[in-house]
This record gives sequence, C-alpha cells and structure tokens, in this order.
Amino acid sequence: MQIAQVSSLWEPVPPSGYGGTELVVSLLTDELVRRGHQVTLFA
Repeated sequence: MQIAQVSSLWEPVPPSGYGGTELVVSLLTDELVRRGHQVTLFA
C-alpha cells in the first residue's frame, strides 16, 4: 500500500523535545514502514 502523510511545515519530524502532533505522525510513519508499507512523509 502506498501512503502519503502531510505534517506541519514549521516543526521538524520527529521534533526534538516536543511531543505534539509531529511526534504522532513520526511514530505512525515509522510503524507503517516497519509493517512493509511504502510511506511518503511531506514535512
């Protein structure tokens, strides 16, 4: 499955020292890749 995710343009993904939405997107992307999906993250 090919998946595209879009995240904030103002924060790095994963963020350093911050646990907001960007961290959730990063963790989700990592897990989808681990499960064999092709993921493109636009951040």
